[in-house]
Amino acid sequence: MDFESLVRFILHTVRSNTDQAVRSIDELILAIDETYRPLDLELKKIGYEFKNCRELITFIKFFKYIIETCKFSTNDRVIYTDNFLFGYVIPQINKEFDLLRFGNNYNINIELKSETTTEDQQNQLKKNHFYLNFLSKPTRYISVSPDLSSYIEFIPENNEFINIAPEEFLVLFSEQEVQKFTLDEVNAFFDIKNYLVSPFNDVEKFLEDKYFLTNHQQDIVREIVENPQNKSVFGIKGNPGTGKSLLVYHIAKKLIQIGKRVVIVHGANLNNGQRVLNNNSFNIVSIRRFDDIIQNTENYDYIIIDESQRLRENNKSQQLTALTKKMTNSNARFIISLDGRQVLSPEEDSNNATLLYNYIGKIGQVFSLKDKFRTNPSMSEFIKLLFKIPEQSQKVINTQKNISIKFFHNRKDADAYLDLMDQDKNWKVLNYTKSARRFPRADQELDKLGNYGLNSHEVIGQEFNNVIIPMDTNFEYQNEIFTDKYGNPKTYQVLNTSNSYYPIGNMLYQNLTRTREKLEIVIIENYPLFIQICSLLDSV
Repeated sequence: MDFESLVRFILHTVRSNTDQAVRSIDELILAIDETYRPLDLELKKIGYEFKNCRELITFIKFFKYIIETCKFSTNDRVIYTDNFLFGYVIPQINKEFDLLRFGNNYNINIELKSETTTEDQQNQLKKNHFYLNFLSKPTRYISVSPDLSSYIEFIPENNEFINIAPEEFLVLFSEQEVQKFTLDEVNAFFDIKNYLVSPFNDVEKFLEDKYFLTNHQQDIVREIVENPQNKSVFGIKGNPGTGKSLLVYHIAKKLIQIGKRVVIVHGANLNNGQRVLNNNSFNIVSIRRFDDIIQNTENYDYIIIDESQRLRENNKSQQLTALTKKMTNSNARFIISLDGRQVLSPEEDSNNATLLYNYIGKIGQVFSLKDKFRTNPSMSEFIKLLFKIPEQSQKVINTQKNISIKFFHNRKDADAYLDLMDQDKNWKVLNYTKSARRFPRADQELDKLGNYGLNSHEVIGQEFNNVIIPMDTNFEYQNEIFTDKYGNPKTYQVLNTSNSYYPIGNMLYQNLTRTREKLEIVIIENYPLFIQICSLLDSV
């Protein structure tokens, strides 16, 4: 809908919900506060969703500006302001744009700002450029703040901001060769792998700051780096897909840049990306160096323990005890990141992660990352269902075929395929870690799988665009009864595994959650498993 028609709709709705006389745009602005709730409901019915009352008022003020100051005629407003997307959100990462319109010669992005500063306007346009610069046509980046009388444009080529004269808005709108697309077509313009940056798998982008954090992540960075509460211990908890690794390594980078002595203890062997980071001012060590680091805390200003759920507390090793003691009697500050579900050894206990997090909450400050912007909703739902299927469940939407299932009725053919795909640079084959120690049984069922790909311990903390995971006779579904919160029994099909030194179910979860975009499951000599997993998807 064009701006003129939309404002007329708003005006009519406001008049229908107030006793006040609303004859002008100024009176409309004053009446919106009183009538916002019913107005918001009516706007949503026709597909327009503003973030809040302030944003809607800012839009009305901008409309007033283009009439009175920019001198748009009625025909100009009807013809040249149509086909904008209001509040468009990039799927999966939830990045929102206030106004966005596509064109054959250029796109237009307009951000509506109230109660802001010029610096905030500029920062937002720079962020928007990061997300929109992948489009095939260039974008004009505009921020309008009628409250500040600030109308600016970001010129990415020169990394500069310019003020927009009133008469330039009509030129901007009228000279665009507008293109109309369906929402599905627009969604297809945005390739998620352009935006998700891993400090391990996209080292160059990470070092060049070619990424953005969510507002919540930025708040955490400020709390830790600026440390206004003068805390000495911080805990960061997050499930896969919440951007925990990027946040932790971003914090480390900021601390290094201001001259702090920082060491990162990684909860596994170092990967190739971490070795590159170590050649660029970072100091990252394997968890094997934990004891040495803890015994020499005076050498560091900040000690970061990444994947700390892998710390052990048993007869052989008291890593958690050593850590908690040093937290309270050391001059070094500690940043502890953890995910209780990512445990890969019988000597690792997910309960320890909860106890550690709660302890940090008592003596320091804790943060919980909850927004899963790095995994699409269908992938998350599929992974959840794969492990525990209720009697009645909706099929996972898979129209984009991001999840595929292959079946091999003999192991020789499967091994040949997986060996071949292991050489494909576009895919990562993720396998399971086999124990080098002798398990109680002479032969482990897991040994039947070939030695292709990376094992679960090698990919801790990493992410890959396209992932292949084998599943075979080590897996089967069994019916189990659980009691719901009302005390009623519920039957589920639960994915069970054979025995292995490293828990196979945990390794499967670890491998699955490394996926950014596409997942392929290769099922070997297990037809019932193949049929059951296929049944979880609406399209295979």
